[in-house]
Amino acid sequence: MPVSLSGAGNPNTKCAMIASGLFAASSEGRPKVLSTVLWEKLVCECGRTGYLKLREDAQPLSGTWESYSLEGFEGGSLTITSSGNIPGDKLAYLHPLCPQCSQWGKVKYANRA
Repeated sequence: MPVSLSGAGNPNTKCAMIASGLFAASSEGRPKVLSTVLWEKLVCECGRTGYLKLREDAQPLSGTWESYSLEGFEGGSLTITSSGNIPGDKLAYLHPLCPQCSQWGKVKYANRA
């Protein structure tokens, strides 16, 4: 059940994308990539919240890949293919920077001890 990207900034659309687990990137209404999307809540020590977004391949008979990016924080991105090396702590690898307090190393997973 793909979800249109036309309202991707709308929180209700994001909830629908999370609930369905599917994300369809489209160009002129034609699906290009079908992937599973998972979100993990992040929080900075200053109180700002954001997400670590994981997209992984959901297409049969295609190469396996995972893509990690940040929402609500600045930082890098990471794409892992079936032949790539997987860093242990993906959040540390992305080097998140909080735009609210401008601090490095203060962003943590919200639901982990």
